[in-house]
Amino acid sequence: MARGRHDRFTVDLHCHVLSKRAQGLAQPHFRIEREPALAFATDQDREINRRQIENGTCRMTVAAQRIIDMDATGIDMQALSPAPRAPLLLARRRTRPRCKPHGQR
Repeated sequence: MARGRHDRFTVDLHCHVLSKRAQGLAQPHFRIEREPALAFATDQDREINRRQIENGTCRMTVAAQRIIDMDATGIDMQALSPAPRAPLLLARRRTRPRCKPHGQR
Protein backbone atom coordinates (compact mmCIF):
# COMPACT_ATOMS: atom_id res chain seq x y z
CA MET A 1 0.00 0.00 0.00
CA ALA A 2 1.38 3.39 -0.99
CA ARG A 3 2.01 6.03 1.62
CA GLY A 4 2.06 9.80 1.28
CA ARG A 5 4.56 11.99 3.09
CA HIS A 6 3.33 10.62 6.40
CA ASP A 7 3.32 7.18 7.93
CA ARG A 8 -0.45 6.98 7.53
CA PHE A 9 -2.57 6.29 4.47
CA THR A 10 -4.24 9.63 3.77
CA VAL A 11 -7.62 9.90 2.02
CA ASP A 12 -9.09 13.22 0.89
CA LEU A 13 -12.88 12.85 1.10
CA HIS A 14 -13.84 16.21 -0.40
CA CYS A 15 -12.71 16.35 -4.01
CA HIS A 16 -14.47 17.34 -7.18
CA VAL A 17 -13.94 16.15 -10.71
CA LEU A 18 -15.21 18.16 -13.65
CA SER A 19 -16.36 16.33 -16.75
CA LYS A 20 -16.46 18.62 -19.76
CA ARG A 21 -18.79 16.14 -21.48
CA ALA A 22 -21.21 16.06 -18.54
CA GLN A 23 -21.02 19.84 -18.23
CA GLY A 24 -21.99 20.13 -21.89
CA LEU A 25 -25.00 17.88 -21.33
CA ALA A 26 -26.09 19.88 -18.28
CA GLN A 27 -25.56 23.36 -19.71
CA PRO A 28 -28.82 23.62 -21.73
CA HIS A 29 -30.79 22.86 -18.55
CA PHE A 30 -28.94 25.31 -16.30
CA ARG A 31 -30.96 28.23 -14.88
CA ILE A 32 -29.24 30.61 -12.47
CA GLU A 33 -32.51 31.16 -10.59
CA ARG A 34 -32.50 27.46 -9.64
CA GLU A 35 -29.07 27.83 -8.03
CA PRO A 36 -29.50 29.94 -4.85
CA ALA A 37 -25.75 30.07 -4.25
CA LEU A 38 -25.39 31.78 -7.63
CA ALA A 39 -28.64 33.72 -7.84
CA PHE A 40 -28.02 35.52 -4.54
CA ALA A 41 -24.24 35.85 -4.79
CA THR A 42 -22.66 39.27 -4.43
CA ASP A 43 -20.29 40.65 -7.05
CA GLN A 44 -17.43 39.78 -4.70
CA ASP A 45 -18.68 36.17 -4.38
CA ARG A 46 -18.93 35.88 -8.17
CA GLU A 47 -15.39 37.18 -8.61
CA ILE A 48 -14.04 34.71 -6.03
CA ASN A 49 -15.91 31.86 -7.76
CA ARG A 50 -14.60 32.97 -11.17
CA ARG A 51 -11.00 32.93 -9.90
CA GLN A 52 -11.47 29.53 -8.23
CA ILE A 53 -12.81 28.06 -11.46
CA GLU A 54 -10.00 29.63 -13.47
CA ASN A 55 -7.34 28.31 -11.07
CA GLY A 56 -8.90 24.92 -10.41
CA THR A 57 -10.21 23.70 -13.75
CA CYS A 58 -6.94 21.98 -14.68
CA ARG A 59 -6.85 20.28 -11.29
CA MET A 60 -10.41 19.00 -11.74
CA THR A 61 -10.06 17.82 -15.35
CA VAL A 62 -6.48 16.59 -15.88
CA ALA A 63 -5.62 13.37 -14.05
CA ALA A 64 -1.86 13.90 -14.29
CA GLN A 65 -2.16 17.30 -12.58
CA ARG A 66 -4.35 15.79 -9.85
CA ILE A 67 -1.68 13.15 -9.14
CA ILE A 68 1.03 15.84 -8.95
CA ASP A 69 -1.09 17.84 -6.51
CA MET A 70 -1.87 14.75 -4.43
CA ASP A 71 1.82 13.85 -4.21
CA ALA A 72 2.71 17.42 -3.22
CA THR A 73 0.19 17.40 -0.37
CA GLY A 74 0.71 13.82 0.84
CA ILE A 75 -2.67 12.50 -0.31
CA ASP A 76 -2.74 8.79 -1.16
CA MET A 77 -6.34 8.53 -2.38
CA GLN A 78 -9.22 10.84 -3.21
CA ALA A 79 -12.96 10.17 -3.15
CA LEU A 80 -14.29 12.16 -6.11
CA SER A 81 -17.70 13.67 -6.64
CA PRO A 82 -18.92 15.40 -9.77
CA ALA A 83 -19.05 19.17 -9.95
CA PRO A 84 -21.44 20.84 -10.41
CA ARG A 85 -23.82 18.40 -8.77
CA ALA A 86 -27.25 20.02 -9.17
CA PRO A 87 -27.12 20.74 -12.94
CA LEU A 88 -25.89 17.21 -13.59
CA LEU A 89 -28.77 15.71 -11.66
CA LEU A 90 -31.24 17.90 -13.53
CA ALA A 91 -29.69 17.01 -16.89
CA ARG A 92 -29.74 13.31 -16.07
CA ARG A 93 -33.45 13.49 -15.29
CA ARG A 94 -34.21 15.31 -18.54
CA THR A 95 -31.85 13.51 -20.90
CA ARG A 96 -32.32 9.96 -19.63
CA PRO A 97 -36.07 9.48 -19.06
CA ARG A 98 -35.65 5.71 -19.40
CA CYS A 99 -34.00 5.64 -15.97
CA LYS A 100 -36.40 4.83 -13.18
CA PRO A 101 -36.09 6.23 -9.64
CA HIS A 102 -34.53 3.97 -7.03
CA GLY A 103 -37.10 1.49 -5.75
CA GLN A 104 -38.92 1.33 -9.10
CA ARG A 105 -36.23 -0.65 -10.93
